[in-house]
Amino acid sequence: NFQSPISNLQFTSWEDENLWSDADNPIQQSYLNLMRLSLDTYWDQRSHIDKEDEQFKWAREHLDNGVSSCNLFWASCKPWWNPDYILWGVEQLVKTVRTLDVDNHIKLRAEQSYSKIMAMVWDWHWAGEAQQRIDNLEKANGRGLFWVREQPTRW
Repeated sequence: NFQSPISNLQFTSWEDENLWSDADNPIQQSYLNLMRLSLDTYWDQRSHIDKEDEQFKWAREHLDNGVSSCNLFWASCKPWWNPDYILWGVEQLVKTVRTLDVDNHIKLRAEQSYSKIMAMVWDWHWAGEAQQRIDNLEKANGRGLFWVREQPTRW
């Protein structure tokens, strides 16, 4: 008889954590707003241009990269955080709009959203908001490395 050394496994799901659309995470909410703008812009243009057009193909490439769930996951702070992944996705979304031949007011909305998200991400990163959210989650779950950061290093 095989006895597992793991005694307290808990069921979990990717959906349980609300990793991709947390109402209390303004970075994710802003990302989702830019994603909607990029998707709407792309689909509005789709009926007006040749699907074989290089510009359209590049827009689709950027859009596919920008809507990847990985970018939102790394913004979750549950418990992972990576500004580079988040901002790469944001850049892909704004490139979708930049690539398409649309009115300047739409491009300006995308650029403003892009700039807002970039500023928020680096503010969270350097001011410690992201780490605080991770620590709070780890404390609530009773696991993680929050205790290492709370105690001074003694050499």
